Amino acid sequence: MNYSKKASLDITLREFLSVILSEEEADEAKDHTLSLDFFRKLSAIGYSYYELLSIYASIGTFSVDDLIVLASGLPTPAMHLTVNEKNIRQCISRWTASRYHTAPINQVVKQIEYLLLSGDPGISTFNSNLNLKNQRAVNDRYVLLILPQEKYLIDINRRLIYDFITS
Repeated sequence: MNYSKKASLDITLREFLSVILSEEEADEAKDHTLSLDFFRKLSAIGYSYYELLSIYASIGTFSVDDLIVLASGLPTPAMHLTVNEKNIRQCISRWTASRYHTAPINQVVKQIEYLLLSGDPGISTFNSNLNLKNQRAVNDRYVLLILPQEKYLIDINRRLIYDFITS
């Protein structure tokens, strides 16, 4: 792996991990060994699982083994729900009318339902107001983490995890 980006030693942890993840993502082998090692170590020393997951979820593709590592630190889910639009919408406590959201709430709910029912392993992020021009704007971020046997919707801001059952 060639880390071509030069970074100052004063960058934030978020910026540092973003550089590592971006470089790994650009690598044809899509090897996330270094960043996942950081994930394990940062979790072990007490960094917020939710904040770490929020950073990692913003980067594209992970293998099933990588997703299992990301799910390994999951706190206990708040609720176990069956997959339907009503239950999914119940998990999304606030969604702004901002033009900076991922999509209108009804489309987001349908997309989450589709992803949960398809069962394809992956990680997706949904933002209620990702306004890059105004960093103080409240953005509720939701991460959908799908493993072969488990499916989670994670409310990053409220630190809540919902476990979805499809069968």
